[in-house]
Amino acid sequence: MSDKASRAAALAQLVIGLASRVLPAGARREWAAEWNAELCHVCRSCACEPVRFALGAFQDALWIRLDRISDRARSTFARGSAVRCCANLLLVGAVGLLLCSLLPGPRRAFLAALAHTPSDLVTISSDGYDGTQAPSISMSEFQEWKTVASPLFTQIAFCRPAVRRIHLSHHRPVNLVIAVASQNLLRVLDLSGFASRSPVSSAGHLFLTQSVWRTQFHADPNLIGTTTTMGGNPVVVAGILPDQRSDLPGEIQVLLTENSRQLESIPPTADGYVFARLRPSAFAARTGAWHLIFEQRNDAISQFECVPVSYIFGQPIGIFLFALLAACIALPATTALRLGEYAERRGRLECAGSLRRWLFLLAKIVLVVLIVSSWSFALAYAGAAVGSAAALYVQLGTAFPALLFAFRWTFHDQRRRCPVCLRRLSNPARVGQPSWNFLAWCGTEWMCESGHGLLHIPELPTCWFSTQRWLCLDASWASLFPAGPAAS
Repeated sequence: MSDKASRAAALAQLVIGLASRVLPAGARREWAAEWNAELCHVCRSCACEPVRFALGAFQDALWIRLDRISDRARSTFARGSAVRCCANLLLVGAVGLLLCSLLPGPRRAFLAALAHTPSDLVTISSDGYDGTQAPSISMSEFQEWKTVASPLFTQIAFCRPAVRRIHLSHHRPVNLVIAVASQNLLRVLDLSGFASRSPVSSAGHLFLTQSVWRTQFHADPNLIGTTTTMGGNPVVVAGILPDQRSDLPGEIQVLLTENSRQLESIPPTADGYVFARLRPSAFAARTGAWHLIFEQRNDAISQFECVPVSYIFGQPIGIFLFALLAACIALPATTALRLGEYAERRGRLECAGSLRRWLFLLAKIVLVVLIVSSWSFALAYAGAAVGSAAALYVQLGTAFPALLFAFRWTFHDQRRRCPVCLRRLSNPARVGQPSWNFLAWCGTEWMCESGHGLLHIPELPTCWFSTQRWLCLDASWASLFPAGPAAS
C-alpha cells in the first residue's frame, strides 16, 4: 500500500472515530469495529476513496442516535407510563388555569385574593355577610353617619350601583354598571394613586376598570381627560382602575365620583354600599371578626355589621383550604393509605428508585390540588361576584368531593404501578382458591410488562398476608418479556 493510500486510510479511521462519538457510550466500540472492517474491505477493493466512504459513518451514527431517541420517547410517553400520567394531569390543570384567566369572574376572585387590602378597610351591612353582596344601607343612614359615627371611623364613603348608557369620544355607546359614589371613595379604598387630576373642578370624575377599558374601549389611551355628559352634568374620564386593586362590590364596571351637591340628587331611601376606615382607638382588634354597631333612632335599635374587605376577598382561598383539610381528614376513613409490601432485592430496593416513587406520588398530589383548585374557582365564580355566598357553597360542594375522590385515585394508581419503572401493571390473573389461604394464597396477580416483577393482591386479607406484595424477578425471566429486560 502506498504512502498516499496509508494516509487516506488513517484519516478515514479518524473520521470513523469522530462519528462514533455521536452514539451512546455502550454502542460505540461494536459500531466502530464494524465500520473499520468495512473500511479495510474498501481499501483493498479500491472501489471508492476511503475518506469519502468514512464520511457516510456520520449519517449512519446520526440515524442510529435519532432512532434511539425516538424509541426512548415512545417508551417514556407510552400508555401507562409515569410521564404520560403527569402530562395528562398537567394538561387538565392548564385548561383550568386558562379558564380562570379568561373568565372575568374567576380572574377577579383570584386577583382579589392575591391583592393587598388594608386591614382597617370594612364594608357596612345591615344583613350580615349576605348584605355585603347587595346594597343594604340607605342614603339617609349614610348622611347621618357622616357626623354621628365620626368617633368610630376615620373616613366613610357611599356608592350606589346603577345601569347607565355611556358615550365616550368616538367609541360607540354602551350600557355599563356604574357606581355613583362620594368623592372620598378612592381615598377610602386606597386607590387615589390611580386617579389623574381633572381641570374641570365642578365635573364628576369617571373611572374605568381595566377590563372594561380593554374590552369596550379597545384600551384607548386618549380617553383620559375627555369630557362627556351624564344626566345633564359634565363628566370627565379621570383614570383607569386596575382589576386586581378594585374593591368595588358586585359587577360594577365604572366608578363615578360626585361632590356633595351632586349626591343630593340620590333619593334618601335609595340603598347602596358603604365603605369605611376603622379608627384604631375605637376597635382594638381589626382581624376577620365582624364588628357590631348599634344605633339608637326613634326609640329603636338598628344593628349593623362591619365586615373587613380582606375577609371577603380571602374567602375563596379559605374555603378551598378548608375543603383540602376536610378531604385529608376524611381520606383515611375512605381508602387505605398503605402502598403495599415491597420485598428486598439484593439487600434492599435502590434508594434512587424509592425516591422516584415518592416524588411521583408527590407530583400527582400537587397536580391534583392544582386541577381541583382551578376548576372549582372556574365553576364557582363563572357567574357570581367575589365573596358571594352562593359561589362559596358551590366552591365547597365541588372542591371537597373532587379532592377526596382525586386523592383516592392517586393512592389506588400508585398501588397499581411497578416500583422500578413506575408503569401501570397489566394482565391481571386469578390465582388460587379461598381454601388456600392457610397454606398459600389466593387473589389477583398483576404483571409488569417490562419484567420487573409481579404484584400479588390477596382476596381475603389474613394475619400473614394482609396487604399486597411485590415479587421481584431476576434476569432469567428476560426472555419472556419483550417489552423490556428484567430488573438487573
